[in-house]
Amino acid sequence: MDRSVNAPTQHASSGGALGFVAARRRRRQRLVAAPQLRWYSIAPSVEPPHSTADASVWTLLLRNDGGGATDARVTLFTTDAIYRSAAGTDGRITQAEGCDLTLELDHPDGTPSLRGYVLARGTDRRWYATTVDGRSASFRTEPDELGVLRTLGLKLPVNAVEHDRLVHSAATDLPQGSSQRAA
Repeated sequence: MDRSVNAPTQHASSGGALGFVAARRRRRQRLVAAPQLRWYSIAPSVEPPHSTADASVWTLLLRNDGGGATDARVTLFTTDAIYRSAAGTDGRITQAEGCDLTLELDHPDGTPSLRGYVLARGTDRRWYATTVDGRSASFRTEPDELGVLRTLGLKLPVNAVEHDRLVHSAATDLPQGSSQRAA
């Protein structure tokens, strides 16, 4: 056995610094799960809260299939309107929790062409965004709205008017394996 100065000092079982970093990463991934925000059904509301003759009320279902999410914000838009609101209970969406978002649109006929995203901070301190049509991205720091739109490939309509008619209802639980996706 050679005990010279040039002999490696690491143990064979430890794997050195790279093994330590990889093991730490695996432990963190097990402890901190990222949120997996998904949009589910978009359907006409069963009980419209206060719709007018020129409007229709729609309900969207947002669900978190992953770790906890805080500071959850929703931005939805049509060709002529933009709707922004907090999502979940005080901006929080826990694991396996969903929330219904009720939206009053100025288009009484047909299914609306609704686009947009939800942005939330995970318990791992990263920010996660998911579009209505299923595209997603993550950010190390809190992105501004333009950064989210560019990353997700969305464009706000130029002539859209800001509305505050997005009404958040109580949190709901979905059965496991529910597969209705928003169109």
